[in-house]
Amino acid sequence: MSNYTSVITTVGVSMFTNYFDQHPKSPLRKVWNDIKSMPFKESDWDYLTKDSQFRKMRGEIIRALTDRELSCAEWQTLERLKTRYDDMTTYLVSSDTISGYLAGTILQEVLPVHADLNIQGHKRIEGFDVLTTGNKEVLIKEGFGNYLDFLVEFAHPGTVLNISGGYKAIIPITTLIASYRSIPMYYNFEASAYLVEFPPFPFTFDFQAFAPLFERLESATPLIYNGPEFRALVGQLKPKEKHLLEGLILKNANNETTLSILGTAYGIIYE
Repeated sequence: MSNYTSVITTVGVSMFTNYFDQHPKSPLRKVWNDIKSMPFKESDWDYLTKDSQFRKMRGEIIRALTDRELSCAEWQTLERLKTRYDDMTTYLVSSDTISGYLAGTILQEVLPVHADLNIQGHKRIEGFDVLTTGNKEVLIKEGFGNYLDFLVEFAHPGTVLNISGGYKAIIPITTLIASYRSIPMYYNFEASAYLVEFPPFPFTFDFQAFAPLFERLESATPLIYNGPEFRALVGQLKPKEKHLLEGLILKNANNETTLSILGTAYGIIYE
């Protein structure tokens, strides 16, 4: 067994969907339907935590989890990781939604008592919400950027990543950070005995060639996509680098050059 390890655990909402799949006629389903698409707001959270039906649903999910009537991939993965690491804590990471944050608070309460797991912290990532209405492109990019900032700060050697819960869209970005930092990732399919390990793989991407373009994109003045300045910057790249660039940048509705989520990730790593 290995020494002390901090496990960053992304938290999803499958504990709720699994429960209501098993109990389709539960009167508590209305509570779930009301909150499942709600972005997180402190005022809404404060109101809900005083609501008797919300509290009843929370209590019923806790009961089902602790009685082991309900599968929870995050919990299952952590239990299996305990057989590999002899001194382990976990840092829970939830989305910027009422349901995601609720799931995190439930695991924060349940795991120390029923799984003998120490909780290092519970972080709600601001803007990390694919359900939010409005300007989704901007909001999702901002939320993923905040998630990446968190990983860059906390994911270091001696850390492992438990990505069994949460948005599946995080897997490519998390893989990028894990590879750069040479840390393993784990994924457990719900109700499965198989723990999948993604070991670090060689990180050979040379970002230096893209540095002038990325530094230009930090300017307050927009860079017009395919304009003269854009073509001059891109013209400095080799053919292979130009091909890679296609996945790093986007053209917005105003014909301005912006970073894709992948480009944002590389930019954070480069910094």
